[in-house]
Amino acid sequence: MVKRLVREVVDFDADLVRNIKGIRVSQPLFDDLSADPADQAVAIAAEGIERIPSESPLVTRPFDYGSVITYPFVPHNWHATRWSDGLSYGVWYGSLELETTVYESVFHWHRFVMDAFPDIKKEVIGERRALEVRCRALLIDLRGSADARLVDRRNYSHTQRLGRYLHERSQNGLLARSA
Repeated sequence: MVKRLVREVVDFDADLVRNIKGIRVSQPLFDDLSADPADQAVAIAAEGIERIPSESPLVTRPFDYGSVITYPFVPHNWHATRWSDGLSYGVWYGSLELETTVYESVFHWHRFVMDAFPDIKKEVIGERRALEVRCRALLIDLRGSADARLVDRRNYSHTQRLGRYLHERSQNGLLARSA
């Protein structure tokens, strides 16, 4: 049973690294909808309605992704992950080390490319951004667990059950080893 794993809690107060998909060169986001600058201005205004305003957008823009995508969590932005089936709630991921985010990103990017383009024979390049984010919360600590199902790379059924269990109990989050 998953609740047997929930034995350790840590008062966590440290920086985490968030690794997200980025674009190489800034580009107009709505130029594919219309070539008319007035139409693009309307689209930009509509997109900004849900965004939390910032006094320093140059600094905070990478985090606007989180405010629009994850708050409020809306189902059409969720996808299945190690800790969520993608149907009931979304999950925010961060890491204690930059290197871990690189390995995790390469693993998932490779799976995506192989699933989407199995016959591709050329180099595929993706841009990513790594950001430090402060986390201050009581977290469930699973790092000391010997349960091999917590780090299974191919079968997420156990970790998704545990994620659902923690979500249903309104837990802040968890610390776990990278799979």
